[in-house]
Amino acid sequence: MDDLAIMYFGGKVSYKDMFEKIDQVAKSLTEYGIKKGDFVTICSAGTPELIYTFYALAKIGAVANLMAPYFDPDQMVDRIGDCESDTLIVLDTFYPQIKDTIAKSNIKKTIVVPALNSSPLRFIPKKKIKLNYVNELWWNQFIKDGSKLEVPTTFNYEKDYPLCMVYSSGTTGASKAIVLSHDSFQNSVLSYKANTVDISRGQIMYQIIPPWYSTGLNSSIHLPIHSGVVVFQDPRFERDIFVKNIVKHDIDFTIAPTSMYEGFLDEKLIRGKKIKTFPNPFEGGEPLSSELKERIETNLRKMGCNSTLRIGYGQCECGAQATSQTQNINHPDGSVGIPIPGVSISIFDFYHIFAHISEFVISFTS
Repeated sequence: MDDLAIMYFGGKVSYKDMFEKIDQVAKSLTEYGIKKGDFVTICSAGTPELIYTFYALAKIGAVANLMAPYFDPDQMVDRIGDCESDTLIVLDTFYPQIKDTIAKSNIKKTIVVPALNSSPLRFIPKKKIKLNYVNELWWNQFIKDGSKLEVPTTFNYEKDYPLCMVYSSGTTGASKAIVLSHDSFQNSVLSYKANTVDISRGQIMYQIIPPWYSTGLNSSIHLPIHSGVVVFQDPRFERDIFVKNIVKHDIDFTIAPTSMYEGFLDEKLIRGKKIKTFPNPFEGGEPLSSELKERIETNLRKMGCNSTLRIGYGQCECGAQATSQTQNINHPDGSVGIPIPGVSISIFDFYHIFAHISEFVISFTS
């Protein structure tokens, strides 16, 4: 329990402290009337408070509705209304840009989390946003309000019970809401035990993918915490920050899109830098050509890292990853690896499907 669980802007949280924080949040959620079956909307990047809230909601049987701050306003209002969510937990840096949208939604209570609340940097004086309404409160007041309650009992397991709602990337139209269960998250992380990916207690996982994507929430937060791994969090989605963190913090593995790894092609960022260890760099979510992959790996080797950039594939509907390249296996160019144990892959011949549809349409119209 004394092992390190979370690293965040100089702040360090042990597993013991993390579980205590989860219980504190669960008490405050109960104080504000959140109960089993309720949806709580969260608009936050990767922070310790996001982790505490996610597990506290799971503990009491409520459901986390993860939303991105750049969501189309009408879609955001509709999605909040669809799940009848009336409580919002939001990062202070996101709140100004969604505040007007939230005013048009079902939200009746807004809890604002300072971005540096769990970091020693919180003591540095800075300009704070103003909370003007009675339905707005700061995170620490929210925690204080529930401090005198007993820790709520963990709800009894129910098969396929909802855990969270995430959203598709919107590549085929409007983002789709996808409800994932407790089972889907557990099945996903347990499958790694049968894979050849080395996930060992004490390693460091860099969470860079935002939690409103299932990969950021499942593979980058729940998987490492389930395995006793340290979650290194930096919510800044910027390639120069990504490269600096890889170099500075002895990261063991991460999952990041191609655009982040392209930072290793910037000579200004990597000149004179060495990487002590980075055994498991994984890429997913964006196209990665063989030529670009080779260029990135060449520069990593110049920095002292001989690891292969591994590729995975998944869909929100799967919970996270469905396939993954692994150690000790040579994968051909263009491969996204092998199915993670427990995952079934179906292949459809779309050419013949469309041919049959065309024949049907022609015969029907004739």
